[in-house]
Amino acid sequence: MKTKLGDLLGVSPEGLERCGVFNALVDRDSLVYMDPHALLVAKLPELQEALARFRRYTSGLVRLLQVSNRSDDVFYSEVVNELALGDMNIHFSHAISRGVCGLKPEMGASVTSTARKFIRAGITDMELFTLIFVLEGIEMKRSGAMMAKVILPNLFSYTERVVKELNIQSGLYRHQGKAYQVPFHPLDGKPIILMPLELLSFKPVAYDWNESDLISASNDVVRMMVTPQLGTNWKAAFENCFPSVVKKVMLLHPSLMGDLIRLYRSKKGNPVTPSMVV
Repeated sequence: MKTKLGDLLGVSPEGLERCGVFNALVDRDSLVYMDPHALLVAKLPELQEALARFRRYTSGLVRLLQVSNRSDDVFYSEVVNELALGDMNIHFSHAISRGVCGLKPEMGASVTSTARKFIRAGITDMELFTLIFVLEGIEMKRSGAMMAKVILPNLFSYTERVVKELNIQSGLYRHQGKAYQVPFHPLDGKPIILMPLELLSFKPVAYDWNESDLISASNDVVRMMVTPQLGTNWKAAFENCFPSVVKKVMLLHPSLMGDLIRLYRSKKGNPVTPSMVV
């Protein structure tokens, strides 16, 4: 028998849907991912606040790499340590699930190295780190890890609001020195974070390109130079080339990253809806 979050909490599916909560299956894996792009188009107040928090965080990482002179100085090491997240122990179900997987140390080091190269070329946008995950060949299940770490306080605030609106049985849980009213799992006593549907996707936008996403559409010279290596659009580039090849070409032509970021921002997103089977 399938048990959903609403069954566990004693809340109707309609109530959870009204509050935008992901009514997950609690005894099996859910084929969804946290998508950083969702923050750009979020409507929930907690996620709009999360976007501001994430901007501040990535701006801090950019500033550290701007003043870093060597890969062994304190500024560079701080970014590496920030990105080497390890297992975040956040899952979408009580079963063994993909949940939110952190970055292995070597992944964090690779992302830091590539980020500094683009930053030195003048690319400092918040979305840079998310897109570098793709260039480094990092799996989708890890794409939301950095975001999840940063916006946890906002997710706890969202959970607390929904708990109060739906009168869900809860208790106090402290995170970063602040107490939140959250539900707890009846079997293991672990806190339950209610996940907004609009933060989830079956395929994060950074990994979902199509043939209309043209490479360097505004620069004919660059497009002519890179087309033989990458193709004419980002779908072809990411599907037909090794990530290391795409990264090498983009580092030779950093304006490509600026173009990719603009395309990424303009995309609508792939949110999960209550009617989808998850």
